[in-house]
Amino acid sequence: DLISALEGVDVVFGCLASNGVDRICLNTTKLLQDCALNGLRYVLIGGAAVDAENDKKGFMDRFASRMTRLFAGKMVAERQAELNFLQNSHLNYTFLRPPQLVDKPAREAFAFTFDKPAYFRISRRDLAMAMLAAATDDALKKRAPFVSWLK
Repeated sequence: DLISALEGVDVVFGCLASNGVDRICLNTTKLLQDCALNGLRYVLIGGAAVDAENDKKGFMDRFASRMTRLFAGKMVAERQAELNFLQNSHLNYTFLRPPQLVDKPAREAFAFTFDKPAYFRISRRDLAMAMLAAATDDALKKRAPFVSWLK
């Protein structure tokens, strides 16, 4: 079973992509709920279009979120449901919300913010580094920060 398979594991990184139909992201998160009692840390990628408490997105960020919801509504809805589930769970999670992902070299300079993204892009490499950093940052436990390049 999943609990015994994760015995001795400290962190699970969730990098699943959603098509909005099979609900694999939400269902995986629900499966991990049983592992929360073992202190498992769950760091996963959502997206900047997912809303969280205290968001203060500016006009362009709100516009980008609306466009994303327009073109990928089912996917965003699943990720929103996943965050809502996490917020009411016992899981020790960090739900990262990056804006546009780009195939560029790592800058090794990213920021976690809670009200709006610091910038409108981040490279996949920097996002991977941010996930590793989030796994050991206690200030990010049970939170859903934006993660982006610094301006």
